[in-house]
Amino acid sequence: SQGAELDTNVIVDLIVEMAARKDESADALFRKAEKCVRPNLLKLKFAPDWTEACALYEKAALGYRKSNKHEEAKVAYERAALGQERIGSKWHAAKLMESACVEAKKADQTPEDVVACVRSAVTLYREAGREQTSADALVRGAKLVEDLDERKSFEMIQEAIRVYEEEEKYAQVTDLYREGLNLLIRHKRYEDAAVLLMRCGEACDHAEAKHTQNKVYMNAVIMWLYLEDVVQANNTYLECLQVDGFESSDEASAISDLLDAYRMGDPELVKQCIKTNRTFSHTDNCVARLARQLPRGDVSNLATQLESACGLGGPDNSCELDEDDLT
Repeated sequence: SQGAELDTNVIVDLIVEMAARKDESADALFRKAEKCVRPNLLKLKFAPDWTEACALYEKAALGYRKSNKHEEAKVAYERAALGQERIGSKWHAAKLMESACVEAKKADQTPEDVVACVRSAVTLYREAGREQTSADALVRGAKLVEDLDERKSFEMIQEAIRVYEEEEKYAQVTDLYREGLNLLIRHKRYEDAAVLLMRCGEACDHAEAKHTQNKVYMNAVIMWLYLEDVVQANNTYLECLQVDGFESSDEASAISDLLDAYRMGDPELVKQCIKTNRTFSHTDNCVARLARQLPRGDVSNLATQLESACGLGGPDNSCELDEDDLT
């Protein structure tokens, strides 16, 4: 009989525990949180208790997330963020809004809704005086929305770059440029990639990162060659030669040899130049892959274009000067 009594006690304990768990479901926690922020005339409670509500909203959000109820989790995170904002902790509010962004995407909400969540988090970081953290949030948001809206994603990366440059954090900004470069190449926006690389070169100049600068200038030329715009490639190369230190670099030498191969109009010579010069493989992987696909287009026609452009003269449409020609 004593054993039976023990079994009964165990069962009772289990029932009590299950009841407690049921009462602590995500829905129950959310309802409790809502009660905390609403006036209760019977209890003479007129001011919302956001501190208690925030803890309950966060617990509810975690519960919804574990149950794959992403729509409800997003709302709970948004309410928790509002609460943190009301009690004066905008940094915590921003963190919670970032969690809401993740849930918004998992809930298959529209790209506009996900972007709006990211923007809310960024604004809160800025209001909290965390400019660089806001830039990092933009990068995280860019990765989150890339497969939904790649243009919005790139805009976020550009904005993050501006924040770092305004803060004069040039040493760190090159990583953001690399994020942007990878994104643009993934979506075959090679012309935009070439423009971004030239901007990155300027940032490298501020950071005195000469080695990285030489690589990005070489990469910009490769972008134009991949687009079969050999004239713009040559013009970019000549522009980069005006930057101190580039002319004597391995990258400048590699590009000079490559353009000479194009001038010969021989596709096999171009391939051999890429294959035998290790400089082309010692760069960002996404660019190295494009370099290995050169040449593209009719190389003999490209050689003619380059020759015609050189014949035009002028600072923007000239070929390399012959050092032996002193006339």
